[in-house]
Amino acid sequence: MPVTGLSKTLDKLKIVGEKFQQDVVTLSHDVLDDLMNKRGYKNTQNFNYSHASGNGVVFGNNAPWMVFIENGSKEKRPVNAKCLHWVSNGRHVFSMFSPAIPANPIVGKASQEIERRIEILFELEWRQVFK
Repeated sequence: MPVTGLSKTLDKLKIVGEKFQQDVVTLSHDVLDDLMNKRGYKNTQNFNYSHASGNGVVFGNNAPWMVFIENGSKEKRPVNAKCLHWVSNGRHVFSMFSPAIPANPIVGKASQEIERRIEILFELEWRQVFK
């Protein structure tokens, strides 16, 4: 059975769609890495993730402290202890309080930048279908 123009176009669309999704995965990871570096968060790139999911892309950073960077936190003081204790860069830290941390929504800002770049990427890849 001969391949019709419509079926060739549908095949191209499928290939472009799969390539587009992979390009968005790479783009998402790169944009998040770039923003983390610009903000001085050098240890967090290992926690960045980006993968295809259904018809979309899931990305973010699952570092345990990322929630505090993204959303900020209030000042912390010990309640049922004499001091706060945590480990930072392999060293034990003891303190009577932890200062408030202002929100720095990196993932939210990365999302906006990714959306802007996706429009450009989509336009370029869409042209490949009708070339």
